[in-house]
Amino acid sequence: MLCQNIDQATLRACLADFRKCLAVYILYYYCRLLPHFAYIFSAQGMVDRKELGPVFAHSLLFLSDSEWWLYGLFAGLLLLSALFFLDKLNRLGLMILFLLNLSFQNANPYILHEPQQVTSLFLLIFAFFLPTGEDELDPFLFKGLVLFLGVYYFVVGFKKALDPLWLRGDALSALLHWNMIGIDNAITRWLLKYPWLTRMLDFLTIFFELSFLAALFTRWFFVYVFAGILFHLFIRLTCSVGTFSEIMLVWYALVLRLALRERGQQL
Repeated sequence: MLCQNIDQATLRACLADFRKCLAVYILYYYCRLLPHFAYIFSAQGMVDRKELGPVFAHSLLFLSDSEWWLYGLFAGLLLLSALFFLDKLNRLGLMILFLLNLSFQNANPYILHEPQQVTSLFLLIFAFFLPTGEDELDPFLFKGLVLFLGVYYFVVGFKKALDPLWLRGDALSALLHWNMIGIDNAITRWLLKYPWLTRMLDFLTIFFELSFLAALFTRWFFVYVFAGILFHLFIRLTCSVGTFSEIMLVWYALVLRLALRERGQQL
């Protein structure tokens, strides 16, 4: 896939899919927090702002203790995210959206996890590197984004390959048994009945993550993209890991159209 030339129309369509899914994710993530919004982010909430370190002390939310200021910034974040979905933000608007998103993350480090960090990275890329309007998208930049997904998988797969729990095939079983992670439903209860199956899934996970980067350059690209989507849907249904699966599926939106096109050419 990455060895082939990709025309501008396809690149723009892939980028539009990515942008829309990222905007939907941002709206979904923050709207989920609404029932406890004031407690999570306000000066009278769960975080003592005086105890935050120098990294997290930088947030637009800290300019005022007023809840009107808090909800005003939140309304701005939602509005800009909606405009982002519609592709109505110029470079300045994208920078403001990135700054607002980062401000909410810095206002409460206790809810800052990998999905939120990936979201900030994606917004940073849109704000400073990806074209706006009618400017052409550099194919090398697009392929770099796709390669980054492969590198990410390789790194986490390499870490698993060094972990005795994964090498013994006991990791998935341990996670599903852990009340803080495993979701008690029909799928997990069925999986836990068959230790050989959870062990096999451990080994398949390591193989998938270590080989994903190489597969981007082969005819197996289509298979890996759809396997990855199913992989993260499986995680979403069986493990409570925040919005990790959702942000990874946003990443896959960048390449799904290419995978479908490649599959059509193979048939």
